[in-house]
Amino acid sequence: MLDWIPAASALASAALVVGRVMAEEGAKTATRTLAEQFAANFLRGYQAKQHENDLRRALEATEDAFRKSPGVTNAQADAILTRVAKLATDRNLQKQTLAALLTLDDPSPTRISDDLLRAFGLNEQARPTLAAFLWEFRLRFAQIKAYEPLMKFALELRAAKKQDATNTWLAALAAAQGIATTGDHAQALNDYLAHVREKHTYLSFLFVRPRSREATTEAELEAVFVPLQVHDPEAEEKARRRVDKNLPGLGDLEGFKPQTINDILPRYDYVLLKGAPGSGKTTLLRHLALAFANGDAKEKLDWQGDPLLPILVPLRNFGEFLKNHRKEFPAPAPMSLLTYIQDHFTKNALALTPDFFRQRLENGKCLVLLDALDEVSDPELRACVAQHVTQFIDRYRPRKNRFVLSSRPKGYDEVAEYLPRPIVCTVQPLLPEGRAELIRKLCRALERDAARASHDAATLLAEIPQKEKVDELSRNPLFCTTIVLVSKYRGATLPERRVDIFKEIVDLLLGFWDTSRYDVAEAFQLATDDGTGRAFRDVGEAVEAKHRALAHLAYWMQQQGRAETTEQDALAQLGTFFREREGEKNVPDQWARGFLVIAHQRSGLFVEGAPNLYNFSHSNFREYLAATELVKELDAALAQKVLAHIGEAWWEETILLALALKELGDPRRKLLMDEMLQRGHLLMAGKAAVDMSDRLAAPLRDEIVTKLRTMMQSIQTPIKDRAAAGEILDALGWLPDDLDAFVHIPAAERNQVSRRNLVSDLPEFWIARYPVTCSQYQKFIDAGGYADEKYWRDPSGVDENGRAKNLKDEAWDWLKRAGGAERRPRYWDNPRFHRAGYPVIGVTWYEASAYCAWLTERLRGGDGESGRGGENSSFILHPSSFVRLPTEAEWVRAAGGEENNRYPWDPSVIASGAKQSPTPDSGIASSQPFDSASLRSGSLLAMTLARANVKESEIGGTTPVAMYPDGKRITEDGGEIWDLAGNAWEWTSTLYENIDAAYLRGGAYWTKAESAGVRARSYSDRYYDDSADGVRVVVASRIFPRS
Repeated sequence: MLDWIPAASALASAALVVGRVMAEEGAKTATRTLAEQFAANFLRGYQAKQHENDLRRALEATEDAFRKSPGVTNAQADAILTRVAKLATDRNLQKQTLAALLTLDDPSPTRISDDLLRAFGLNEQARPTLAAFLWEFRLRFAQIKAYEPLMKFALELRAAKKQDATNTWLAALAAAQGIATTGDHAQALNDYLAHVREKHTYLSFLFVRPRSREATTEAELEAVFVPLQVHDPEAEEKARRRVDKNLPGLGDLEGFKPQTINDILPRYDYVLLKGAPGSGKTTLLRHLALAFANGDAKEKLDWQGDPLLPILVPLRNFGEFLKNHRKEFPAPAPMSLLTYIQDHFTKNALALTPDFFRQRLENGKCLVLLDALDEVSDPELRACVAQHVTQFIDRYRPRKNRFVLSSRPKGYDEVAEYLPRPIVCTVQPLLPEGRAELIRKLCRALERDAARASHDAATLLAEIPQKEKVDELSRNPLFCTTIVLVSKYRGATLPERRVDIFKEIVDLLLGFWDTSRYDVAEAFQLATDDGTGRAFRDVGEAVEAKHRALAHLAYWMQQQGRAETTEQDALAQLGTFFREREGEKNVPDQWARGFLVIAHQRSGLFVEGAPNLYNFSHSNFREYLAATELVKELDAALAQKVLAHIGEAWWEETILLALALKELGDPRRKLLMDEMLQRGHLLMAGKAAVDMSDRLAAPLRDEIVTKLRTMMQSIQTPIKDRAAAGEILDALGWLPDDLDAFVHIPAAERNQVSRRNLVSDLPEFWIARYPVTCSQYQKFIDAGGYADEKYWRDPSGVDENGRAKNLKDEAWDWLKRAGGAERRPRYWDNPRFHRAGYPVIGVTWYEASAYCAWLTERLRGGDGESGRGGENSSFILHPSSFVRLPTEAEWVRAAGGEENNRYPWDPSVIASGAKQSPTPDSGIASSQPFDSASLRSGSLLAMTLARANVKESEIGGTTPVAMYPDGKRITEDGGEIWDLAGNAWEWTSTLYENIDAAYLRGGAYWTKAESAGVRARSYSDRYYDDSADGVRVVVASRIFPRS
């Protein structure tokens, strides 16, 4: 425990200084009266000495809680606390810290300003841990009674400043659109923005506080919002092109940094956000609308441009609108969507001036947010919607309006050809720090007691990573939210299947959360009330009854292709259900109306989103409930419906969830899966197998794995399908049996290897059959590879003349700067790249060398996991042999030589008679030069795409190391070396002269096809980790051939 007395004394004195500054600021604003009250309540009677002990105890409790925070290591805690100790002597830091503390309303790293970070002398990596410390301190500071007036006035002052900023923003928005600041137009603008704020400030979905007597189903959107990372392919491609030019020192390239909507919005005027169900697309659009409506865009989005008018409209009913207005809009036209937008807000009882939206769109400076393109269920109707949207964008885009659309991937892919090509940015899964932030915010939204909320979050953050499937599912914001609720209010074991997560949350919202109320009698009454007046034995029976009714409604909407329905139609369907399924012959319509009221007001599942229009609060709930009804169909009808809709985006989630339901039963599950396989729906069957987990019988699972492997490796399969099969295989846990194998490379003379004077004659060595995968690198991490200094000392490389060079402490010094034991490869936490059977990338040369040092020690111990030539027998390393990075010459030698512009799969120039992969039926030899003309001809390019993952593959990421059997190199004695071309650059031990860099070989998924040739090479700074740089190792009897 640190001695906190000096810091406590300094902060006690600084509180008075900060309070005086705040009072002076308040006297200049509309809070003058409040400032005078604050001066009377705090400033005039404050005695710093009296509160030093309170602050000391708060700081001691903060240190204890901070050290116990999930994810904060001892090394990180020591680093922060050492800097915090500066509070004892640094007066400016004292004032900055207190000012930040007074308005800190969550532990988000984004709350820590760059100025405060610099004042503490910390780098960007320390921002989350500093935020965690200050949040713990803030919780305890707020409990000191003497400082309550200080904190209250800080919040009042901030609110007053925000109102002033909002008024300024509104005036600027009106001016930007050429609209008078007084009169009807100004009033309409104010009313409209007030509506946007009212509509989007709160999330009416899932948030309940059953511990209190006044439960609420709302939480402030901004209180639970976390920035989501977005993959921007355009920015990444620009960065890749610079790297492709071999420019050193590019570690800070903007395109490689994590991107958020704050980066994307000013960059492009037309974006489509593509994301999986529950990935946060709609919340992201609401966040944008709210930021501009509140005048917070500069603060929330770092927006530096003119004010924009946000127009957020769901597209789910635009298709129905077009069907009902065929005569008015017989062909795609901009007025159709404009009329739909006007009608949408009119239905919300909003009185606007005539041509409110048309006038503003014509004037420009609008931000049009079109949500849920995929929720137009019929593909043909969705294509029609896309064409109308295109006309609208073409009309108003030149007028300096901006457009953001959202869709699930398949829903967009089916109609992409009808849209003017947008920048398609993919919403990424939550990274661990984003997930932690969301969990902490959710716990605070659900629990008023700050200490209890902190404990709940810490418990979950410790438990989630212990279960692989839960860890994976919790990267999705919707599932993360659900897991928090299930844990808190059901006390249930965290479910490990998507379908089970939905079951738990639906049961919770349909009644079980009511049972946590303090008043037990009232709790039972609330939990068993379904609006019909029926009496139920217990809560479980009531929940089942409510579930049946909603499932009937969801299944009807799913079959009708409706994302929302009118109150009249909902009542009609519920009336039919209660009459025919529940046996109520007397007052089924009365039951239907009562049920609808309860469903809307209490469960948060089926809600009135607009006057007279009802929808499920998230499409996943409709899909899950529809799935529970689908499995009740008889075998023949079930199979018929599944197979009829299996290729449709609208039905994909419902079918996947139905197949994973326990209620389906093993015989029917097998029947459906067999039908899917026989009819060629292998990818869908694979996705279903992932969702089913152990509910799928082992023999059928093995059959699917075998067929997926064949599909992934077949040269006849379209490349995108091969990549998709690889992803599913990886999710099913498949890895090559010979993943740890080494291949023997006989000795060779220099002139057999290369025309370049790389080295003298090469002795024999062994090379890894595959690049190092994430699963293999995980073992290095688990073994403490980043914590053990010995792996980082004295790494060696070789210059271009073959002379060994010991780099001494260079790697160790770098590691200490880069995070020490907590350091991980750049993309380690990115699910897009971190898959078990994919190459580890974002690895520096130093990390690659440390991995080799660890593997040397491991193989000398004879752990029996590595084999030679594909055998799984023990590979025990001789004391005189080493695992290291290959020299350039060794890499070229293993690839068969670089003469004649050859590719790794071409016949070797070193020895004849070797077995090689067959070429395609075209009979064109792939050894023709890889010049641009050859590639443009198509024959060589097609051959390369079948054998290597390169830019022209358009996969946009790495692929499994065992995906390209036709691209493997077959050695003189029949050994196989895979994935030498494309996918990931491979570090070599050959050092670049004059700068701290090293050479790489093999190309990557983002390099052009010519980089798949053996001659292609690049170099990067040894500390560089922002590209697709990976590792392949060799075993040799000497450190280097000439050493």
